[in-house]
Parts: sequence; structure tokens; C-alpha cells
Amino acid sequence: MDRLAEAGVETVGRYDFDAGSDRKVATWGAGQITDLVMRSLSPDAQAVVVPETALHTAGLGSVLDAAAGRPVLTATQVSLWDAYRLAGVSPVATAAGVLFAKHTS
Repeated sequence: MDRLAEAGVETVGRYDFDAGSDRKVATWGAGQITDLVMRSLSPDAQAVVVPETALHTAGLGSVLDAAAGRPVLTATQVSLWDAYRLAGVSPVATAAGVLFAKHTS
């Protein structure tokens, strides 16, 4: 949250969950991940940030965006997007969520 504030992003809500361990989180399926996102929603939020890297969200970007009705930015998705950006590449992946929906450079 501090890094978001440093970047000028206001956090309007927060949902903490205790899954016990990253190994347990890594076993979660699409339904559990979607449930986590839905529990995290705040009516004032323009986006949802899911900073847990152990969640397997690679194929869920557009699904999560649609369920939440706003962009859902996962740790892995944002990390890959930034790596591509730093490499000068703008990939388009229709199912990967809003960051990969169109060229950004």
C-alpha cells in the first residue's frame, strides 16, 4: 500500500485473507481467485490490485475484469507487462486483461 501511495494511487479499500501459505494459495482455482477479487471490491475503487504472486492468474485476466466490472491488476500480470514495456515490446493478448488488451506504446 505504501508503494501505491508513493505513486499517487489512493487505496479506498482492503481485504486481507489468510490462506496459511503460498503453497496453499498456489492450489486455488479460478472460483476461489474470483471470490477473492469479489470480496476485495470497494464501490469507490477504479481497479482492484491483487499483489499475491502465488496465485495462478495468467489465464484469468479478462474473467476477473468482467467479474469485478473494472480492471483487476494481479502481481504476475503487472510484472510481465512492465518487463515487456522495459524490453520495448507491446504484446496483445485478448484473455489477459486490460493491460494486454491493446498496444500501450
